[in-house]
Amino acid sequence: MDELVNEKTIVLHPGSLYLRIGTESPITSLHCIARRRKPGGGIYNEIESLQALRSKRSGWEGGKTSSSGSEQSQDVLNMNLVNNVEIYDEPAPQPSHQDVIVGDATLKCDLSQYNLHFPYKGGELNLHPGIGGSLTSVLSDLAIIWSNAISQGLGIDTSQFPNYKIILLIPSVYKRNHIKHLMHLLLGQLNFQAAFPLQEDVAATFGTGHAAACVVDLGQRNNLSVENGCPYRRDYSNLPDYILTQNIKVI
Repeated sequence: MDELVNEKTIVLHPGSLYLRIGTESPITSLHCIARRRKPGGGIYNEIESLQALRSKRSGWEGGKTSSSGSEQSQDVLNMNLVNNVEIYDEPAPQPSHQDVIVGDATLKCDLSQYNLHFPYKGGELNLHPGIGGSLTSVLSDLAIIWSNAISQGLGIDTSQFPNYKIILLIPSVYKRNHIKHLMHLLLGQLNFQAAFPLQEDVAATFGTGHAAACVVDLGQRNNLSVENGCPYRRDYSNLPDYILTQNIKVI
C-alpha cells in the first residue's frame, strides 16, 4: 500500500534557476520559459542566467573540451590535448519555429525572437512591472512549465493528473497570498487529486530523520531553526555568503 501511495505522489521543488520534480528519483531541469515575441511587441529577456549556463557547458565537461575557449582557458586546453581528451565544438543555438520553449530546450535554441522568463526569483514569484511580470502571467508560465516537466520528464500524461497527489516545497519564509494562488493552480487548473505545501527546511529536517535541526540554505543565504516540524521565524536570519563560506572552511 505504501509503495502505491509513493508512486502516486509527486514532489515538486521549484527554484529560481532549476526545477526538481519526481516521485522517487527526482529529475532536474531549467525553470524557465521562452515565448515568441509578437511583431512590434516589447522585449524582455532574463538572459544572463542562460548565458552563464551555456558558457559552463561549452567548457570542459564530461571528459570533453571546447575548442572555442578563451585565452584564459588555453592552458587547460593544451593540458587536455596531452591527455588525449576529445575536442568538440559547441553547437550554435538553432532557430526554432515553436511559439513556446520550456526548460532545457532553451539552451539549444536561438532566443533572439523570444522573451525569456524565470517565474521564480529568490524563492518567491518573480513579479515585476515588465512584460510577463504580472501574477496572472507568472502563474500561466508555471502551469506550462510544471505540466511539461511532469508529462515529458516523468511520463505522466496530463489526463492522469487527477490520479496523483503533489507535494509543493515552499520557502521557509513565504507569502501566504502566493501559496494560495499556487494551490489553486495545482488543484483548480492542473487538476491534481490533492496538493500539500511543505516548507523546505521542514522537509530537509524530517528527510534526514531528525525532529530538530538548524537548516542552512546556501541558495537563499539564510538559516532557520526547526523543532518538531515547526520552523521558528524568530530564529530566521539572512547571512552574507562570505560568512557562510568562512564557517564552512572552519568546519
